[in-house]
Amino acid sequence: MINATDRTKCFTISPAQLEGRLRGAYAAAGLPVPALFGPTDAALAAEPTAAAVAASVADALDVADVAAWLEDALARIARAHAADALRLEVQRHRESVLGRNRGRIVAEAVAAVTPAFQTAAAALAKAAAALPHDAPLDAAAVVDLDVTRPWKAAQSALATMGALASVHTPKAGPTGIELPTLCTVVAVPEIDGAQRVNRLTRAPIGETDPRRADVLALDRCASKEGYDVALVRVARGDWPSLSLSLAGSALELGDRTRAAVAAVSVIASDDKGTGRPGRVPSPVLNV
Repeated sequence: MINATDRTKCFTISPAQLEGRLRGAYAAAGLPVPALFGPTDAALAAEPTAAAVAASVADALDVADVAAWLEDALARIARAHAADALRLEVQRHRESVLGRNRGRIVAEAVAAVTPAFQTAAAALAKAAAALPHDAPLDAAAVVDLDVTRPWKAAQSALATMGALASVHTPKAGPTGIELPTLCTVVAVPEIDGAQRVNRLTRAPIGETDPRRADVLALDRCASKEGYDVALVRVARGDWPSLSLSLAGSALELGDRTRAAVAAVSVIASDDKGTGRPGRVPSPVLNV
């Protein structure tokens, strides 16, 4: 039975380090993680930490030979401290290696997990068609319509997409805009520049490109209802110019993000225009 108060956010991009996110993405795709740094992980992981060794020797209450216990404890804790220091230095080296080779490593990961993403996106599209129209992930509405199975399928697909999308590191966008994260998994159209609006009325000047309206609607939905609902609506085709696809590279993600931010930007002008006043997306550029 669904808990009617459940509002779990499935689509997330973990803030953890890139190595951990890559491991999570490969695991979500059901693929073995490439040996990026050689076969040293298991050996280092098997070494106990200094804290674990300290706890172990401190718990030794029944000691027949205190001198021997002390020598053993000192040797074990010295080795554990050395292992801790080695782990720290290895991790620093790994971060440096990842930084120098990020583009290649991410591109390889994207190529490897894209088939799994396409499968998850197809599953989300199928589930989305059966979910409540106005509140597709609202648990109470799902129960009322008896569409628990599609709801669970959508939750699973969204979680998988979030794990796969974590191969990317979204760039920070303007305050209040949700698009950089969404662009990891949503292809957006190229739109020529910002929308001109009247400085006083904020009415659009000239015709508003319907593709721009789609991107605006995506951003507003994500801001008000969350990424999960926004992605469900993309999957069911609410915004025709948008589609689900994993960005193929960091370069493509950057291009998507720039196009999306341009689509929701406006330039305030002294021209009168004839459009209706409406909510002005940010950022606003004054000319």
